[in-house]
Amino acid sequence: MRFPPDRFFAVEQYSDKWKKVRSGFPTASCFHWVITPGGKSSDAKERKKYLCRLAAEKIIGDALDPEWYGNENTEHGTRTEAQARSALAKFLGHSITDGGFLLDETKRYGCSVDGMLKGQTEAVEIKCPTLATHIGYMVYGPGFPFDKYRPQVQGHLLVGDFRCVHFWSYYPDPRFPPVHVTTRPEPQYQHDMGTYLDKFCNDLEATTEWVRSKGNLRAVIYEQLRESARG
Repeated sequence: MRFPPDRFFAVEQYSDKWKKVRSGFPTASCFHWVITPGGKSSDAKERKKYLCRLAAEKIIGDALDPEWYGNENTEHGTRTEAQARSALAKFLGHSITDGGFLLDETKRYGCSVDGMLKGQTEAVEIKCPTLATHIGYMVYGPGFPFDKYRPQVQGHLLVGDFRCVHFWSYYPDPRFPPVHVTTRPEPQYQHDMGTYLDKFCNDLEATTEWVRSKGNLRAVIYEQLRESARG
């Protein structure tokens, strides 16, 4: 599946380019701060915190720091992802393209995809977790340990208009088989998600413009010119 270059950015997840390109956009991994797994509007406090963070990123044009982008678990995942990707491709019988950051058709929100099946309208989400988390996926499914998988995966399906998303958890030990779950669009949930996202994006744009109107942009531009002159 091909997307135009103004919607799809082939950047490595957790890289500086990835942080930059997704800054200021609501993303599927955080859609649980917009809509609950049950399809209701999320907690107002968390929604406001997320909105203010994105407004700040839009104004400064970059990701805010400090922020969680990974730890030893994600580093473990990065080391074993190629092996997991190869195993998934063999399991599905399809080549898997590299992932990146994808915007929806309106370019107001997006998602980070781990890859897509070549020639298919199907995306993949590859997990290479610790053993304990992998066992959790085996026993409880992809919602383990946080009940936010539904907003995230339905967000992927909505953003990319994918036919399905393949969840794949892989641990490099044959005693613990991979976990494969196929998720398809839920029309009513996606309709409600789209409504809440549109409202959130409208509020985000209004908040961003209001904050910009309060800032002393003339002083900022003057200081930037002074710094350029010194350089």
